[in-house]
Amino acid sequence: MNNQLSREGVCKQPTLIASMLLNMQFIHGIYRLAGCLLLLDKKQCPYWKMQFSDLHGTICMYMFTPPRGLEELGHGAFVEVKGAVKNYGKQRYIEITELHKTDQQELSSLVALSNLPVIYCAQNQDLSRLTGVLSKIDSQPLQKFMADVLVPLDVCIPFFQAPASLNFHHNYPGGLLEHSVEVAEIVAELPLKTQVETDLSIVGALLHDIGKIRSLGGRMKRLETGKWVDHGALTLEICANGLANLEKTNSLFANILRHAWTCATPGARYGYKANSPVAEAVQLADRFSAKNS
Repeated sequence: MNNQLSREGVCKQPTLIASMLLNMQFIHGIYRLAGCLLLLDKKQCPYWKMQFSDLHGTICMYMFTPPRGLEELGHGAFVEVKGAVKNYGKQRYIEITELHKTDQQELSSLVALSNLPVIYCAQNQDLSRLTGVLSKIDSQPLQKFMADVLVPLDVCIPFFQAPASLNFHHNYPGGLLEHSVEVAEIVAELPLKTQVETDLSIVGALLHDIGKIRSLGGRMKRLETGKWVDHGALTLEICANGLANLEKTNSLFANILRHAWTCATPGARYGYKANSPVAEAVQLADRFSAKNS
């Protein structure tokens, strides 16, 4: 997301890169709360240390007046923050001047996706690649679908930490994200006929194995659900709410994605054969990524 400077000199929605933020005067953005501590200074006066995280970094900001509605700010909440960069001796810090909770439904999909919290990522370098492939999705319904699926903490955290397998390809913590992004990067470069096909292929690639967040744990163990249910079925379960919302605006998109995630692989005896460019692209890129791991 591009940083924007208002007429008042306030940088709106800057990325959370400390070296950049601390060289500004004022900031204004919506970020995800990753932690909050009540502390006491030398005079025993209370202040609040708040940690925010987005796709680019994690930074602490400070508030010296009691935050309004603090009890409503749960872990992972989206918060609109206004702040000023201050000096304390030779150090610089950000003082929060205003803070308000923001409902995810009020955010644009791009803002919600830009606030996937890097603090939980096993391999941070893969998030810049994720940002790159997400930026190639032109379709707003598909951007919203990606936000519906990935933004909840119970999805994005294990997606950042789980392996893609236990004994085969990308078999290490964070391997699922690396493999998923790699498959998406491959399909983004394939000579598909339309931008819509490319968009659907990127989305299909990024989420084709997301069911593994409920079958494989970041500590390299098979989870209980993974002993009973195939990850393909779990992918549909995890994406169910997003698919239901997508179907209201474009039922064809929803069915193309369902087909891409459930059609049979080449040589399989059962299941629908892949009969769309999207399904074929995702299968091709998936095989390439797995074999070259």
